Amino acid sequence: MERRRDAKETETGAGLSAGMISAVIALTLMGPFTSDGLLPALPALAAEFGASADRVQLTITAATFGVAIGQLLLGTLSDARGRRGLLLVGGAGMVLASVLGAVSTSLWMLILACGLLGLTSAAGLALGRAVLADRLSGGILTRAYSLWGAVIGVAPMLAAVGGAQILTFSGWRAIFWAFAALALATLLLTVLWLPETLPPERRVRTSWRTFGQSLAEVFRSRVFVASSFVAWLGFAAVFAYTSASPFILQTMLGFSPTGFSLVLAADGAGLMIASAIAAKLAIRFTPVRLMAIGLSIASLGALAAVYAIAFDAVNAVTMVTSMVLVGGSMGFVFGAATSLALLDLGRIAGTALAVMGALQFVFAGIAAPLVGVAGDRSAVPYAIVIAVIVVGSWISLAAAARVSTGRWQASAPAAADAG
Repeated sequence: MERRRDAKETETGAGLSAGMISAVIALTLMGPFTSDGLLPALPALAAEFGASADRVQLTITAATFGVAIGQLLLGTLSDARGRRGLLLVGGAGMVLASVLGAVSTSLWMLILACGLLGLTSAAGLALGRAVLADRLSGGILTRAYSLWGAVIGVAPMLAAVGGAQILTFSGWRAIFWAFAALALATLLLTVLWLPETLPPERRVRTSWRTFGQSLAEVFRSRVFVASSFVAWLGFAAVFAYTSASPFILQTMLGFSPTGFSLVLAADGAGLMIASAIAAKLAIRFTPVRLMAIGLSIASLGALAAVYAIAFDAVNAVTMVTSMVLVGGSMGFVFGAATSLALLDLGRIAGTALAVMGALQFVFAGIAAPLVGVAGDRSAVPYAIVIAVIVVGSWISLAAAARVSTGRWQASAPAAADAG
């Protein structure tokens, strides 16, 4: 089956037009934008609503849990109903939820808006990946997901940089109006350039019973579970440092909004470089090997954070070094983990990606408030969370290597030919 699918991609790879790629990128960006674009405004929100740091961070948690639930529901439904219609509904919902955020009059109303925004933006994250799985497989799919990983990894940094600039000139409500404009543009791209990629003959029947059977099949795949844990923990690491960064860099170390945005830009540049390298290596390197490279870099970032706490060296050098290394390392992790996770599950890729994406954001939603439990002037929770995540990622990678040994290589030659 893998050889047949890979051979197919020599023909369908060319079918990913520039318009389709643009639409997938825009859809992917909106999920992280809905949460991380608000990050620079967290101190301002705390001041305006008279709330603590951990309570204000519930806006981020609501968005991430909304994305998690939305991906699980929409990704699974798309295997039966197709991708395009759900993407259009999600795009319209993003516009409305963004407007609700812009006119919020209380913190709880804002938290609700963020949750709805996350729920509707989930369509782009889950189904954008499913569109790629509809057309690609093997090493080519790993390459595509490595580039996709660059987009989803750099999106939080781009969102935070943009949010910081908007905050400087217009205030936090303007961030939501910007979300509304971006959501409308994404909806138009989908209408114009993204056709249906899952024809009726490839769809599965939908019912509560088949939904349960699909979920059971996903979780029975040991390759999926082990590989997904690496991605889940990696995404949690990204959210941990992006959630902690406004308070560590701005409140503790005195960075200006512009200085803060420059650090996030450096994080994004590191991630893009790593993702580009991973995409080049994807045909020759197994996903396990690519993930090992990424986790080695992340380990250095965790060590920098632990060193800063242990030796009272919390300063711009140690904290920025830690964040850039952790962020950049994910360029080797996200695409490889996603591609390997689908090794047994091509027939129900939408469901598998929905589960993967949903739990990814659950892990991120848990990590985001944990880094703020000691208040807005302590980096200790950040260092602990990052260190635990890195250790857990290595354990998960070891399991993925054990259950996939010899299997990925068997499907690689056809993919290489397609490349």
